Amino acid sequence: MDFFGFSIVIANLNSGKYLRDALNSIIMQNYPNYEIIIMDGGSTDNSIEIINEFTAYISYWQTRPDKGQSDAFNQGFARATKEWLFWLNADDFLLKDSLFRLNNKMHHYKNCRWFVFDECVVDEKGICKNVKYTPQWNNFFMSKLGPMVPSQTCIFQKELFNKTKGFDLTLYWAMDNDMWLQFYNLGEKYINVHEYLYAFRINDDSKTFSNGYKTERSEERHRQTQYLLRKNHFVVQYQYLRLWQLIKLFTVSLNRILNNIRFRNKNLIWW
Repeated sequence: MDFFGFSIVIANLNSGKYLRDALNSIIMQNYPNYEIIIMDGGSTDNSIEIINEFTAYISYWQTRPDKGQSDAFNQGFARATKEWLFWLNADDFLLKDSLFRLNNKMHHYKNCRWFVFDECVVDEKGICKNVKYTPQWNNFFMSKLGPMVPSQTCIFQKELFNKTKGFDLTLYWAMDNDMWLQFYNLGEKYINVHEYLYAFRINDDSKTFSNGYKTERSEERHRQTQYLLRKNHFVVQYQYLRLWQLIKLFTVSLNRILNNIRFRNKNLIWW
């Protein structure tokens, strides 16, 4: 079997506490065709020391101030040489055999340029607290509500990314959703790979919670969301949201419950 090439971009800023886990989770996959690109925004903790420990496995890295995560991703993906792109947050990690399992699934859908997979939410110690099970693409609801997928569970072709305007530097919370709307406007549909490949670590320093959960639902996030919708010429029709939630209750919730029983409270750090 051929092995698809994966360019994995890590945007880091003072996440040295977890960065070694992120790197080990890639390297210990023993997958034969990948590259690691680290865009460090000028860390002042032990991040650079850790990066220097792994230079034999890193294709490119830099450390200097940037304009935020969007800027780091744009720079990192511009340097990517592999066919497929995704990012790994510096405080998250891949699960065992993730790249092999992803490669096997992708061979079944060779015409797809955008895949979404499932994720486990873990605490600081890597203990699973919840799992997410993303529904399959639905033309009707995607046209009314837009693609609704966890940002870190997407992998997409470099060729597709190059057709977009890149990540919007003015967006902090909604830069990922803006990218998915750009894909949508290009006529792309994702295929869901129902494999748990990614562990999203919730901690006090993570972007989602560093300023408090309510901040993510603040006026600033609302402003950014309205901006990205206008930018992408998309109008969300919220009257369909409850119907979509009801459908997910019967098509997604059972799988999520069963997989929570399977994974919850298990230590997912495997290397």
